[in-house]
Amino acid sequence: LMVQIHDPFFQTNQRRSHVSSSVFHVKTLIDNRNQIWYTAAWICPHEKTIFYAAGGPTGRSNSQNFVLYPSVEEAKLAVTGVVLNSFYSRGMIGAWANGYITV
Repeated sequence: LMVQIHDPFFQTNQRRSHVSSSVFHVKTLIDNRNQIWYTAAWICPHEKTIFYAAGGPTGRSNSQNFVLYPSVEEAKLAVTGVVLNSFYSRGMIGAWANGYITV
């Protein structure tokens, strides 16, 4: 059973909370065994679309359908995969050697 938070990305948790100053937002949740879990979101600075972490072998869904991870790194990697899949599905392919994205 996970700690219930109405809006896990934009409300503070009195016990433990971490929100970065970047476009990544990480939220800390604590389960009934006092294990710390993390979930992440990424806000596109151009489109203002919010992408949420999903999937992965260590991800666990809570009752609010947010996927939680045992580390911040895993949560950020999960949301990065969602973002890259979204960009790829729209034909936005990175030209990493040139430092730009082609559309």
